[in-house]
Amino acid sequence: MSREMVFFITFADPAMRQIRFFQVFLLLCVMNSCQKEPGVDPAEKQFNIVKFQQLLVDSMSGQVPGFAYAINFKRQPYSKGAEGFSMLSPAVPFKPDSRMQVASVSKTITAATVLKVLSLVPGLTIDSPVAPYFPNHWTPGPNVEKLTFRNLLNHRSGFPEIGGKGYYSHLQQLVEGGLTEADRGKTFNYNNENYSLFRILLPILSGLQPHNVTSFDSIPLAWAYMQLVHELLFTPMGIDQAYCKQLSNQFIEYFNCANGNRASGSDHTARCGAYGWNLSAYDLSVFMAHLRYNNDIFDGELRATMDSNFLGWENEHSSANGEHGTYLFHSGQFHYGESDAGGLRTCIMKYPANEVEVVLVMNCVDHPHPNIASPRKLLKIIYDQSWE
Repeated sequence: MSREMVFFITFADPAMRQIRFFQVFLLLCVMNSCQKEPGVDPAEKQFNIVKFQQLLVDSMSGQVPGFAYAINFKRQPYSKGAEGFSMLSPAVPFKPDSRMQVASVSKTITAATVLKVLSLVPGLTIDSPVAPYFPNHWTPGPNVEKLTFRNLLNHRSGFPEIGGKGYYSHLQQLVEGGLTEADRGKTFNYNNENYSLFRILLPILSGLQPHNVTSFDSIPLAWAYMQLVHELLFTPMGIDQAYCKQLSNQFIEYFNCANGNRASGSDHTARCGAYGWNLSAYDLSVFMAHLRYNNDIFDGELRATMDSNFLGWENEHSSANGEHGTYLFHSGQFHYGESDAGGLRTCIMKYPANEVEVVLVMNCVDHPHPNIASPRKLLKIIYDQSWE
């Protein structure tokens, strides 16, 4: 029997799915146990990178159609791997360099680009107003003139939710509708539009697109945004030909692990910024390493601003505090269609000690076990369990 047939039976058959769920439940129960080694001072424990990798692989193996991971350790690539399939029909093995849509991990990329652009424009900071960089035919609503880059980056814009689609017309409607001043800068509200707006703002701010852009220019705006990301970050990092759409040489489909539904990817060019980048686990590990250590690309001042204010990190939305401090992260989730459709989960995380970064991507959403359905939880648990 082929591997892909074994996978199909495992995830299509509720009984087999329940067995695999029970197996991973037992594994993660052990990982979550509170038993302490007698006589061992937690402060004297040492991090075991080999155990960390093994726990990650053991937790994920056989649980999803396909997954990939990459680990950096001591400022060097440590390991990368993948299991399963990026497609089942025909069967295509998942690889560490298999590109897929990374969903909201895109926000970390956008945040880093915003900080880099601001650092290159004299007089601008994260507390500068964004209104001068809207298209000149937009008529900003109440209190929008006070909106700052920081307010968008840390999800304290005061804008209401309007559906999270991020198209040009939605963003214009958002800005012209105005915002609640009582919430601006104060109330945290995770909102995709906060980051989608940078697809409009950055090309105008940088001079790549004029102020008189209209909805007919929405695709050139998106390409200008992607150009900035490449010029300022990706190209110096060695990440090539990455876009907010799936290319013809990408063989990936997305699954719902709760019901077996599957879906194909789509072109996110017209709404990228908050999500949409297509990257591999290895690409993201390269991005994480340069973001943390390469001062020529992203210097210490930018890094401190980004990390201390959680700009592009999800920690104010969902906690990732562990036994060894705050683990900066951003996760991603996406359904291609309705809430029961096929989708994906992704996560990038960097730990405060031992110079460790990890990336985990999977072409599956809604896994029945919460620690796989939320890779943030899994990556926090296995790191804490890797000290001995």
